[in-house]
Amino acid sequence: MLMSGSFRLSFLTLVTCLAFGSAFADEELPTWVTEGTYVIDKPGLSDAEYRRAVNLLVPEVEAGNVAAMHFLGRAYTEGKGVPEDDKLGYDLIKQSADGGYAYAQGTICKYHMLGQSFAKDLEMAKAYCEAGAKQGNPLAQMRLGRIYQDEGEDSYALFWYEEAAKQGDAFAAYWAGTMYLNGEVVTQDLDKAQLYLGTAAMAGDRTAQFKLGYFYYQGDVLPKDDVMALQLYKMAAYNNHIRGQLNYGMMFWGGMGGAPEDLQEAYKWMLIAGRNTDCKYGGIAKGYQAKLTAKLSKPQEKKAEQDAANFVSDLEPKCSP
Repeated sequence: MLMSGSFRLSFLTLVTCLAFGSAFADEELPTWVTEGTYVIDKPGLSDAEYRRAVNLLVPEVEAGNVAAMHFLGRAYTEGKGVPEDDKLGYDLIKQSADGGYAYAQGTICKYHMLGQSFAKDLEMAKAYCEAGAKQGNPLAQMRLGRIYQDEGEDSYALFWYEEAAKQGDAFAAYWAGTMYLNGEVVTQDLDKAQLYLGTAAMAGDRTAQFKLGYFYYQGDVLPKDDVMALQLYKMAAYNNHIRGQLNYGMMFWGGMGGAPEDLQEAYKWMLIAGRNTDCKYGGIAKGYQAKLTAKLSKPQEKKAEQDAANFVSDLEPKCSP
């Protein structure tokens, strides 16, 4: 049986929660956490802020705090508040991992799984991911799922993807949802497919945002819901998903999903998607531009072009089916 009303309610409730945020009682946590580890975890802060965080972590590391070791190690590998030093950073993180800290185990797994700054060693990666996953670390669980998937052990992959997805990991939720949708690894279960793809979409996975929006729009796999499709296409579009931008613009062209018919807005999104003609869907968007300008006044055309030029995303354009 498909989840319709109940899923829609929980989905929109989650949207509201994410929009307005939640308050957490950080005052009960020690300073080395709130002004140390939390700061190292944030991108784009000043060097002075990172240095202060490092100064709070150092005495904790000297006292043998394995959690502080992990974050001080990351400060060195990422050059936050200290000169970048991959070897020192790695040694600190590995010491943390060997001391049983699950997040560090997930980090060591990632380093050896990807083999970018450190030697690729899938056996070592798997061992550390298993250790972290068994302690409940979602990143370790997700990466262990990926390792099993690459090995062709899809049933094990699904198990660990689900474990990570239950904790909100977007990548794991996307793959768990896709596996339940396709029904190849496990019996098709559209309720679980909706649940996990929705989890991934709300956690920011733009492929899940587009795919779930597409399913709602088509109405073949899931109940047709143009309003949900519009909102999901919008998320994907603002996350620089090219086909999401194309389809979001099409919703304004046709006045669907509660969107007004707005050719100027449709043209704006065709311009944004059409920047990426190396992607099939960017090329389609570019092909629609002339049809829309034929129906717009010159002021409308100019305003759409200005709005499109002002669209900036921190994410690289993503071309996916």
